[in-house]
Amino acid sequence: MSRPGFVLEVDERTPALLVHEGEGFRLERFPLGTRVIYPPESLPGIRNVDAAIARALANPIDCEPLSELLAQAQGALRKLLQAPRSRLDHLPVLRDGCACRQALPSGALPS
Repeated sequence: MSRPGFVLEVDERTPALLVHEGEGFRLERFPLGTRVIYPPESLPGIRNVDAAIARALANPIDCEPLSELLAQAQGALRKLLQAPRSRLDHLPVLRDGCACRQALPSGALPS
C-alpha cells in the first residue's frame, strides 16, 4: 500500500521536526501556522527510459504522434521555401500548414 501525502500545519503541540541540513539532518522547531508538506510515496522508476520516450512520442495523449506533426511541418516548410514572397508573407503559410499551430498563443502570428 502506498503512503499518501499530506500537509501538517504546525501548532503548539507539534514537536521539533527532522529537516535536511547540508549532508545531514537536524531537529528544527517551526513557527506556529507553518505548513509542512509530506509528499506521497514516489512512483516506481522507469526501467528503459529510451523505450518509454519512444512510446510517448509515438502515442501522445490528446495529440497526433510526433512523426505526423513533423511530416505536416515539413510540408509547410516546402511551401514556405517554394513561395516567391517576402518573409513576413510566409508566416500565415506556416501557421495554417502545421497541426502544431494550436500550441501557439492567440495572436502570435499575423493573420
